Amino acid sequence: MAKKKADTSAQSLLESDAIRSEISRIEAEGKAKVAQLRDLADAGELLNEVLSRGFLPLFVLHLVSLQPRHGNEIIREIELRTEGLWEPSSGGVYSLLKKLEKRGWLEGEWEEGATRKKRTYSITADGEAILAALLEIVPPRVAATHRALELVTLDLLSNPILEEKA
Repeated sequence: MAKKKADTSAQSLLESDAIRSEISRIEAEGKAKVAQLRDLADAGELLNEVLSRGFLPLFVLHLVSLQPRHGNEIIREIELRTEGLWEPSSGGVYSLLKKLEKRGWLEGEWEEGATRKKRTYSITADGEAILAALLEIVPPRVAATHRALELVTLDLLSNPILEEKA
């Protein structure tokens, strides 16, 4: 009977060790996943910065050429047209509007809003000329960038490391 008790306690120790080992493994795996998610968040912020600096002036000129708009309306329109994938910051949009106005590509006019005054921007003749010139240059470059991103994505997704994890 004493031997059976010893076997039982040895077995429970093994189970306890196995459980501790599994807990350690899961904790390490969780830390790795958190690190991956942080890296993805950083990459997303970097991509957003690239989009904001590269396409934002062009897109703002385009949107204002369609109809006069105020800053928050431009932000909402960009979010709507990109299905929420691009959410430019209000600080970025408002500082850009000031720069475009200073260059003479937009002109702003104060209007009474429901709760406060708001500045509505219209495109100028110089702004229309710049927009037309940019629209001649940009599409081929955007198409080439899009294709490059497709190829890089395909290459990354065919990475043997990903296949090993699957």
